[in-house]
Amino acid sequence: KDDAQSQRRPRAVRSAILAARLFGPGDPRSDLCFALAARMQEEIKMESPPENQAALDNDPDAIWLARWRAQNSAGGSGGAVVEMAERLAQAQARLRRFVRLSKRMNSELRLPRLLETVLDTIIELTEAERGFLLLRDAQGDLVVRAARNIEQTSLEGDGLAFSRSIAEQVARTGSPVITVDAADDARFRQALSVSDLQLRSVVAVPLTIKGQVEGTIYVDNRLRQGAFGDTDAATLLDFAELAALAVGNARLVGELQSRDRKIETLNRRLQKDLAARKDELSSM
Repeated sequence: KDDAQSQRRPRAVRSAILAARLFGPGDPRSDLCFALAARMQEEIKMESPPENQAALDNDPDAIWLARWRAQNSAGGSGGAVVEMAERLAQAQARLRRFVRLSKRMNSELRLPRLLETVLDTIIELTEAERGFLLLRDAQGDLVVRAARNIEQTSLEGDGLAFSRSIAEQVARTGSPVITVDAADDARFRQALSVSDLQLRSVVAVPLTIKGQVEGTIYVDNRLRQGAFGDTDAATLLDFAELAALAVGNARLVGELQSRDRKIETLNRRLQKDLAARKDELSSM
């Protein structure tokens, strides 16, 4: 796998440079392809041993990139193009990450383990300190079904304390909540859980399954003020949609398995009743 990855990036660099040359000078798409190639080339160079870096600089692809840098430095537009390429590369990396996480979640059909995977991933994406996933029970009450920390271990004891008022507000309204300092936020000034825990940064989003808000995904940081921003809330909302699909599938599989077990139990009971009836008829 490592060998395949080591060969993939050089091919991607060559493909981007070829595309840039095909678009031709003056075409914005050419600059964008060159910028992407330059970024990947820098990553390759940083990961290469020092004795190989001189050979990389003399590579034909590197020469094309050097010419492009010189032209953009003279024209003064290189910085904007590189910045655009960086944003595009980040968006592509984010998309690839979401696809990979979606595959991982949808391959896990055991609901308890799935919920832990969802929280571990969310904590990683948002760099949160802790995370909680709450689902409605048969009575409609929110119940903590998974609680994890940054070390990817389950929370216990005092570590399970969180702001239930925030989680319930999100589930009730279906709208996300983000606060940079919960203890000083007028919306939650009367909430005892916020004041008692001296919470700082909190982000919570609804978990919507088949059009119904079935729970809340809640992450916080009790130490850092302003730990989360609008980007974190948007990321959490996007990921909550993927998580809702996976949770819905796992629930459906669990219900089918439970139904199969009930049918199997009924079949065994019926077979025993038939055997007893047969013995009774034989005796008669």
